[in-house]
Amino acid sequence: MRLYLASTSPRRLALLRDAGYDPVRVLQRADEERLPGESPAAMVRRVARDKVLSAIDLLDRARPAGIVLGADTAVVLGEDVLGKPATPAIAREMLTRLRGRSHQVLTGVALVRTDDRREAGGVITTRVVFRSVGAQEIERYVAGGSPLDKAGAYGIQDLDGTWIAKLDGSMSNVIGLPIEPLADWIASLER
Repeated sequence: MRLYLASTSPRRLALLRDAGYDPVRVLQRADEERLPGESPAAMVRRVARDKVLSAIDLLDRARPAGIVLGADTAVVLGEDVLGKPATPAIAREMLTRLRGRSHQVLTGVALVRTDDRREAGGVITTRVVFRSVGAQEIERYVAGGSPLDKAGAYGIQDLDGTWIAKLDGSMSNVIGLPIEPLADWIASLER
């Protein structure tokens, strides 16, 4: 079946291509805001599914049937969800909060068939521990512009090895899409 990607993320596209998939990008218009009282896991699950359903609604009916994949990633520190920073100052503040601490990266993945609307997916969690990086290191990273389009103000693939003290779980999940369970989820929809 044709795989459609309801995301503009270059990292998700690269992860899929590196794993041997050739997705077609499709538009989506989903609200990514956290609802009052919503847990981080429920939020990423809902947003990923909303992205997929929005994309299916916007798909040209002339396209071949397939599976639409959507994902949403959140960086969670305690009870706080750290989204994409709007400014360098907010990015600096987020990274300062993360240094020397453990946090979780949650990615909700939703896959939905365009023909019968069967669904697969889930939420994958990875624990990341930052070292106590200095203010100058944070400033250099923020000045490079990388943090502004990433949840939690960082892309793990952009950081040098001195930032990460420990990673428990999927590295691709932290980048934005857990590749490891994807083949099984897709196979469950192709039957």
